[in-house]
Amino acid sequence: MQRVKNEYDYIIQNLNKFLLDWAIWDDTYEFIENCNKKYIESNLQIETFTNAEINFFIFFNNKSGIIYGKFVDLSKQKEIPLPSELIEKAKNLKNQSGIILLNNKDVFLISSHNVLDSKKLKNSNGFIVIGYKLTDKKINEINKKLQIKIENFFTSNFNNSNDNFTIVDNNIKNIIGHIYTKTLDNNYMITQISMNKSILSLGKQKSFEIFFALMIILFFTSGIFIFTLDKIVLTRIEKLSSNVIGITNFNLFNNRLDINGKDEIEKLKISINKMLDKITDSINNYEILYEETPSLNILIDSNNNIINVNNSFLDIIKYEKKYVIGKSVYDFIANNSTAKFKIIENNISKNKKIKNIEIDILDKDLNVHTLLINSTEITLKNNKQKIRLITGIDITDRKKAEKKLAKFASLDMMTGAYNRREGLNKLKEIIKISKEKNLIFTICFVDINNLKIVNDTFGHIQGDNLVIDTCKIIKKCIRNTDIIARLGGDEFLIIFPEVNIKNAMKIFERIEKEIDLFNNTNYRPYKISISKGFAQFDRSMNAKKLIELADKRMYTNKKIKKLYDEVRQI
Repeated sequence: MQRVKNEYDYIIQNLNKFLLDWAIWDDTYEFIENCNKKYIESNLQIETFTNAEINFFIFFNNKSGIIYGKFVDLSKQKEIPLPSELIEKAKNLKNQSGIILLNNKDVFLISSHNVLDSKKLKNSNGFIVIGYKLTDKKINEINKKLQIKIENFFTSNFNNSNDNFTIVDNNIKNIIGHIYTKTLDNNYMITQISMNKSILSLGKQKSFEIFFALMIILFFTSGIFIFTLDKIVLTRIEKLSSNVIGITNFNLFNNRLDINGKDEIEKLKISINKMLDKITDSINNYEILYEETPSLNILIDSNNNIINVNNSFLDIIKYEKKYVIGKSVYDFIANNSTAKFKIIENNISKNKKIKNIEIDILDKDLNVHTLLINSTEITLKNNKQKIRLITGIDITDRKKAEKKLAKFASLDMMTGAYNRREGLNKLKEIIKISKEKNLIFTICFVDINNLKIVNDTFGHIQGDNLVIDTCKIIKKCIRNTDIIARLGGDEFLIIFPEVNIKNAMKIFERIEKEIDLFNNTNYRPYKISISKGFAQFDRSMNAKKLIELADKRMYTNKKIKKLYDEVRQI
């Protein structure tokens, strides 16, 4: 049940990260002040919502209240009216994140943040609320991912602050429970979850049935032996007992007793055979559950040799079972996880249960799969042998999705360059490394000239093209080790690691030549023109001072260019 809550929290965390770039931005701060329509046209297009998987944006001014809101149906990719109930709830959710319900049925995961200028020097003048509707499609994705079933959502006046999880049904096949989540609008959302019982619990139950059945067999055998004195009866009982012991010792539960005679001994034989039928059915059911459960299962001995695996594990590693049994589990573990698995092994030997540990394994084609595993040690009753049960799920796709989301969170959606936050983080990292290793580096602050004129004359699409074309040229000309980040609408930061200012300028000459070539060979309605300012790092500088110096030099360059253009026109 905690995993379901974690999924909700994960979505909310991503909303918080996404919103931070919008809330701490000069353009947004100005929009709250003057309701500039160009901000809406440039930033709040349908693609913004669909790419980020967000249903709505609502902007509030601290003084005048709501100034703009937009709601997009992601499945149809079109704008629909903003629900009035949502507006009423959103205006009271300043700087909050969590869950709200609309119409007592629609679940929204929301995030809110104060609007600040990019340098956080001014007081907040408003706040933004964004949200994502939890659709049936998303619920089905969670069901598949966690191998559970979320059946419904509903609100209630539930009031129990001590218990957020409740088991409402616990039968032999399923566990059904409720998660009680307090929403931001002071209601409770009840999430009903059903899941299969763990295979280990089922195995214990079936082992108990086998043990109980054998005890009954021995009880009847001993009773007949004590109360029957006839030699023929004793011989038949001895044969029956011998057969039962053989079945027990060698696990021959498919065998059946064959003793004739129309008496109580035959009746006992029939009863025992019926009991063996039930035991066989139980074992077969257990084997089916073990083999076919979506969770992977591995049994290994004390020497880490594989005793048994189920089909889910075989599907991952792409080997047949006969090639796996008897092999060391380390034959399938990736090198980067070997040390981690040895720690797991040591903890198990100390009777510690292992829960939710990630390890990497290799399949037949040497592809890496990430598993989330649990492990425990089991002592077999018949020979006191200790074996280890490893269960888990393949989370490779989830890890890839997490990396993809992390990448999107760090990039500017329009240009593919790093966004402002990530670019500043990279700069701080390089400053730290340069101080530790006594290295030099240079930055260049780039400003695209005349972007507003292009927007006003040719429209925002051409303005976006101007930004994109400029970024492509810069990426093409800089080295693989260099870093480019978009700081704002028309501002870029280039970092040249381990390069002095003189060599950085030489690299930049390639950019300017490529811009001249672009202007002479392309049929855009505009010409690319940029201003730049360089600053070389020294140990007395932090990121802010370094950028301020480059920014100041960029504006000097811009003034010189403007003066040069004016002289040319005379």
